[in-house]
Amino acid sequence: MTDGQSKNGKAVLLGWNRSPYARRIRISMDIYGIPFEQRRITAWNSFDEIKQSNPIVKIPTLITEDGTCLIESAAILDYLDCRVGPERALMPQPSPLRDKVRQIMALSTAIIDKGRELRYEIHLRPQELRYEPWIERFTGQLTSALDALDRQVGSPFAAGEKLTQADITAGCMYDMMIRMFPEIMSEGSYPALDALGARCHAMPEFQRADFEPDE
Repeated sequence: MTDGQSKNGKAVLLGWNRSPYARRIRISMDIYGIPFEQRRITAWNSFDEIKQSNPIVKIPTLITEDGTCLIESAAILDYLDCRVGPERALMPQPSPLRDKVRQIMALSTAIIDKGRELRYEIHLRPQELRYEPWIERFTGQLTSALDALDRQVGSPFAAGEKLTQADITAGCMYDMMIRMFPEIMSEGSYPALDALGARCHAMPEFQRADFEPDE
């Protein structure tokens, strides 16, 4: 048995909900109805525990019921889709819809990654060592990607007429950005994303995956 494995036979998700990557796994598992327990930890405060399951010591990490450790959220999502089957999978089968979902997801994850880089530059690097040209470049990349994504996101769901992983991933990105960079995500700047965020916030699965971790 892996040290991180649940004692009650459920899958175990390692990662807190401030991570949009861990959060999209939690929300997807909830939608699929897969029983699991979540340990809201980070690599900063639980390095040794996560290392037992994940050699690169990152979240999210999913420990399946049989003790198999899965890493990287894209790979975990693929595992979950295969587990529930094509009729229930949040990632559509090869089709124009799948192409649209994939593009929305790609832009959303690119924004997540660039947003974290900008946060590190602004909030973690000592002020005297900050490099303003990098900050300007990162900010420009974020606004450009957000503009493109705002044009792509549709209604009633992000990619059309059904809930897909595009909604989950873009919704998690949206919540990260409005908290991390409210000056970039000012009200009305991205109306389609604002509408998507509101739809996601109304979902019980998003509400149960509260952004703030339990203390």
